[in-house]
Amino acid sequence: MRPWGMAPTALLTDGPLAGDRIPVELTDGPLPPQYLTLAVPVLDEDREEITWRDVRYARLQLFRTRTDPTAPWDYVCWD
Repeated sequence: MRPWGMAPTALLTDGPLAGDRIPVELTDGPLPPQYLTLAVPVLDEDREEITWRDVRYARLQLFRTRTDPTAPWDYVCWD
């Protein structure tokens, strides 16, 4: 069982947010969403401004077969 009050997390691998952990909701029964779309900052050095673009991540585990319920869900960059 997950400790009380501890939200499931996603571990983002690859892409601009590699290594980051974010909280996720369990939307598909005991599973988090298959895809995450996150906004990431992009620095335009010529114009000296920051813009935002969407980056998609896909969940690697299709089924709930994990032995450690407190382990983060692995997501890989889809873009």
